[in-house]
Amino acid sequence: MGKERKGNGVSLKHGLIALIGVCWVLPVLLILAMSGYFIRNNLQSRIDDTIDTSVTNALNLTKANLDSALAASRAASYDNVIQRAYTQFLEDQDSIALYASVTEYLSQQYSYDENFRGVMLYFVTDPTTIYYATNRSNPAKTDSIRNYRAYAHEIALDLSGESSTQVCFFQADGALYMLRNIVDNAFNPYAVIIMECDTESLLAPLQNIVWLTDASVVLNDISLVIAGDGVEREGGQNIVAAVDSKYPIDRTLRTSDYSINLLARSDGTEITNELPSSMRFLVIVVLLAVPLLTFVVWAFYRYVTEPLTRLIDAARHVKRGERGYAIDPLPQSREFRSLAEHFNSMSAELKSQFDRSYEEQLALQDARVKALQSQISPHFLNNTLEIVNWEVRMANNDKAEHMIESLSTMLDAAMARGGSPVVPIREELRYVEAYLYILSERYGERLQVDKQIDEALLCQSVPRLILQPIVENAVEHGVEQRSSGVITLRIYAKEYLCLEVENDGNMTDQDRENIKRLLNWDGTSEDPENKLGRIGIRNVNRRIKILYGEEYGLTIEEVAPGSICARIILPLGEIQQ
Repeated sequence: MGKERKGNGVSLKHGLIALIGVCWVLPVLLILAMSGYFIRNNLQSRIDDTIDTSVTNALNLTKANLDSALAASRAASYDNVIQRAYTQFLEDQDSIALYASVTEYLSQQYSYDENFRGVMLYFVTDPTTIYYATNRSNPAKTDSIRNYRAYAHEIALDLSGESSTQVCFFQADGALYMLRNIVDNAFNPYAVIIMECDTESLLAPLQNIVWLTDASVVLNDISLVIAGDGVEREGGQNIVAAVDSKYPIDRTLRTSDYSINLLARSDGTEITNELPSSMRFLVIVVLLAVPLLTFVVWAFYRYVTEPLTRLIDAARHVKRGERGYAIDPLPQSREFRSLAEHFNSMSAELKSQFDRSYEEQLALQDARVKALQSQISPHFLNNTLEIVNWEVRMANNDKAEHMIESLSTMLDAAMARGGSPVVPIREELRYVEAYLYILSERYGERLQVDKQIDEALLCQSVPRLILQPIVENAVEHGVEQRSSGVITLRIYAKEYLCLEVENDGNMTDQDRENIKRLLNWDGTSEDPENKLGRIGIRNVNRRIKILYGEEYGLTIEEVAPGSICARIILPLGEIQQ
């Protein structure tokens, strides 16, 4: 046996570890790193988008509130109610009627408008008389008219002279006011309307910006703190500084009547604080994957690598000549258990076939030796017979020539010149016919042979020299003991191939015992009887069982009074070599 080659190929275990490292560990680490990166960036982007959207929506809603307040201030000019009441006053000088008409109008128009805490009006000709209406939806609010008189009226007088019909915002004692001149048809101002704005309602949308912490609004030039401590530009520059990871907001909205500048900071840490938790979760997932990975490697080694190693080791044992080597114990996994069982079965079958072949060769060799029963060399005897046959043929002695040819045929069968342990039935019959020809010259008409052969079976393969010993035994016990007899040779097929040799005769109990002992011979024990026919019967039965199994073989029984049948049962078809 040549030296086994080592180091070829890749170890399955090392290949699996490399595969797991490349296809599992590395991708998991990359996914973890990329997930953290993209989660952070995506979170930052979402925070920016959320704040930007919230600021935009808040500014748009605040603009809608301011536009609604401006439209309400214009109504005093466009409704002409105040102008008609003032015109009537100029005619009749009825100040009570004027007061009643103006205050009723202001109350109906503005007392339920949530954008205003109070509305004040005075006529240019009499600025000391103030007409007013307060918001009735929230009576708990501060007294608007009192604060206006104390802090805002003087400012309004100054601003009204400078303002045209455009709205003007001003601040007094922390309150925000909106002022507009009311003009007649000739665009001459005859009255001034001042509205104290409810900044909580007017600027409420700005206070709803997500995560808002500090905020200031600059309405035209008026700065209002709407959340926290308010926000101022850093160092007077056009920059809102980020403080403690708070997102700076600096947005301006301009219209023809006003401008709104929002300065604020929004704290998105409520979301960013969740990022470490997400990263910790990913790390925990990876850490949990480690024991899972270890279990997968262990399971693969236990249920794949180890069984394969044992199979390879078993194959090496068989290769070294240990036929019949079995894997024990069997692997636990179903697939490798089945594979190991098939390997054990194959190894046992290989040993069985090897032993059968070896025993067949021994049995066939023993049959040849016993058949010759001579110290003369078979080749020498065969060559001598060919020379004698040539001399007889030259002398034109046909009978002697046929006798010698038949004997030569039997010697050919005994020496197995073809080398094959099996032959077609046709060739096996040739050996039998040669033997019967020799006997016919000996017994003459005392020996009768009846052949019942299915010619379709002549190509079936049978072991060499299994029929001639049976015929010889039939002649010995059926013709010699009776001085005459009939030999019937049958070959037919059912589910199996059947070869029968039937002869005249009776069986005694001793005969049955001897036949039982011969047919149960195991091939190892010595038989004290050394008769050629019996040894031939014994070897025929043993060889059949070696080649085909215990269900096939030879039986000899008395099928009827005065009739004994030897039956050989073989499988149909050729045996595999």
